[in-house]
Amino acid sequence: MAKKKAAKRAPAKAKEKTGKEYKKNFLKQVIARIDFALPISELDSGVPKEIAKAIKKSFAIAEPKKQVLQQVLFSTSAGVHQSKSETHQWIYHSKDRSKLVNITGEFFYIEYKKYTSFATLLQDMKLVCNAIFDTFTTAQAKRLGLRYIDNIEFPKEAKPTDWSKYLDADLLSGFNLADDQATIARNFNVLEFNYGDMRMRFQYGMPNPDFPAAIKRKQFVLDYDAYCDQLLGKDDIAPQLTRFHDKIKASFEQVITEGLREVMING
Repeated sequence: MAKKKAAKRAPAKAKEKTGKEYKKNFLKQVIARIDFALPISELDSGVPKEIAKAIKKSFAIAEPKKQVLQQVLFSTSAGVHQSKSETHQWIYHSKDRSKLVNITGEFFYIEYKKYTSFATLLQDMKLVCNAIFDTFTTAQAKRLGLRYIDNIEFPKEAKPTDWSKYLDADLLSGFNLADDQATIARNFNVLEFNYGDMRMRFQYGMPNPDFPAAIKRKQFVLDYDAYCDQLLGKDDIAPQLTRFHDKIKASFEQVITEGLREVMING
């Protein structure tokens, strides 16, 4: 066990020695989300001007969206009947459409398709949080989440299930159960962590977009979702997001190898 632990710590030390930042990442999606403790009914009919004005500093393109929700209800007296209701999502995109904020009366989230840095994410979250919480001063969050989804791809490499060069062996043990790895159609796993007032769901593996065919594409997903279910005020958001980010970053570094770091450093 001592040798195994030392092997895991070594890559982190090697990275500290280089002092280099990653030029490349494999992030497919990054999402930060807040669910309101009580619905803000005013947001069902529109976004107040002061909020829209603040948001447009980072999200200049407004694109509202209406959803029709249809429910089928069962009753012993009235039988089966349907009901419809409308909800509105107030969506604002950045000029290059690489990120968006989606606001409803029950929640809002910021989503990045092109992620640059946590500093930018934190700045955007502060912008939206301040605009909403300063306008609706009694509002609180009941849930806060931060999710990073990495889709690691090497389409030109042979042996799609061989990740030993890039990922920690502990992630790959499931592949060893196959008598022939060429027959594997999916290998996906979930780990749940409870850190008291913070939880994290880690999903990892090869979901295989061609399922149920055998895996042919060299794609591996690392999906981290850190969150807390507790009442939070405006000033609690940034510290909690920073805590989530640091935990996700440390967990990511734990499961990758120097081979992947080299790819990410060199771009």
